[in-house]
Amino acid sequence: MFIFPRKRMVATLMNGAPPDYVGYCSPNGWIDADLFVKWLEHFDVSTNAYTENQQIMDDHHSHKTLAAITFARSKDIQLLVLPPHCTRRMQPLDTTFFKSLKQ
Repeated sequence: MFIFPRKRMVATLMNGAPPDYVGYCSPNGWIDADLFVKWLEHFDVSTNAYTENQQIMDDHHSHKTLAAITFARSKDIQLLVLPPHCTRRMQPLDTTFFKSLKQ
């Protein structure tokens, strides 16, 4: 899922994106509670998530909403929240692979 820092979505933003990707906009380009639920819905369809396949997320406030938790429960998706300020140790891709992409 791509999140663009815009108020309105324009179809041309997704030109060249893989067909199963989705794009949404937020005024600041950051995920919020509504976009996280949309991401969860897309995630459920794309990955066939189920309880034996636990999903891990960080401690972002947009992930801990009633709408997100209700949707996850309705689809048998278990959300495991990492404690704050520990993703460096618990998510090694943040400091190795993703760091090079951010630069």
